[in-house]
Formats: sequence, structure tokens, C-alpha cells
Amino acid sequence: MSVRSRPARGFTLPEVLVSTAILVLLAAMTVPSLVSYKNAKDARAVASTLTGISLSVNNVNRALGNLGFYQRVGVFPGHPSDLITPITTAKKNCAGTAYTTGNVSAWAAGAPYSSSLLVPNSGIPTPLGWIRDTVYQSATNDYVELRIDSVETGDARNIDLAVDQFDDSTLGVVRYEAEPAAPTVTSLHRVRYLISAPVGC
Repeated sequence: MSVRSRPARGFTLPEVLVSTAILVLLAAMTVPSLVSYKNAKDARAVASTLTGISLSVNNVNRALGNLGFYQRVGVFPGHPSDLITPITTAKKNCAGTAYTTGNVSAWAAGAPYSSSLLVPNSGIPTPLGWIRDTVYQSATNDYVELRIDSVETGDARNIDLAVDQFDDSTLGVVRYEAEPAAPTVTSLHRVRYLISAPVGC
């Protein structure tokens, strides 16, 4: 008695098309969620770095004994890299004045003021761009600021949300504005992180 073999059954064209359509639909639903999650995660990382540098520059919570650069040295640094690189009387503080020998001695007594990666003359790398290696006198009274250039609109909003818990480009600790270096590119912004400085720069 011979056994009849059945021909191998493959997928029909309609089955392949339906399966492909389902996979495309799933990808279309999943990819934006993953991108959104990554963008929010990057913004939180930037916010954490900015907050850490801010506390290193000016830590008003002296009760814990954690003194920032300003509390120890008596002036605001000219550069975030001054938090880890020894200052000298040849360097200038935020106000553009040379550090004094007293500032230099005070710096040495409490240094370093940060454990972040601070690259002199370049700044601080983040997932969304470099925080400039300059501490600026802010146009907003009683603040100095850190800046990140050429940040996309969605990323600027996410940084604002991560720090201030609301998105408003003109209020809170994080502010953002049209990128001065590319005024015609409306999707790019300069992000400004304000650090309390009631004595000015």
C-alpha cells in the first residue's frame, strides 16, 4: 500500500499581504512611542546635568555643608570648567574681573565642585548638545545662566517640562528663545538655565 504524500503548503498571497499590513501597523504605533520615550529620557538627562552644575555653582542649601563655588570662592565662575580646573589670577570670573589671590586660595580649599565631565573651552556634553563653557550674566535680574545652543523645539519643551514641570518659554528656571545664530530656522532654540545670583555676576 503506497502512502500518498501531500504537497507542502505555503502561505497564500492574501495571507502574506495581511501579515505584512499587521506588522506595518504595529511598527507605525510602536516607533513614535519609542522615539518619544527616548526624547523625554534625553531631556531628563540634560535637566539633571543642568541642575547638578547649578548646585555646583551656587548651592544655597548651606545647612547640609555642601558649599557651591559661589559660597566658597565669593564670586561666580566665569566658566563651568572653573568648577574642576584650578583658577588663577590670570583667569576671569563671571563679571569679567580677574580672580583675586583670596579667590584662588578659597577655591583650592573646597575643590573640585563638580564630578561632571567639564571640557575647558568646549563645555559639558549632553545628549541634546553642549552646555557652553561660559557662565553668563542673565538679562533676567538676579540670575546668571548656562546656555545650550541649537536645540530642537520638542527637546527644548521637554527640558523645560523636566525642570519646571510646565512648558513656558518665558517663565521658570528654564527659558528658551529663537536661536540667535540661526534666526530664520524656527525649529531651533537657545535654552537658558537660570541660576539664582542676587548679587549679580
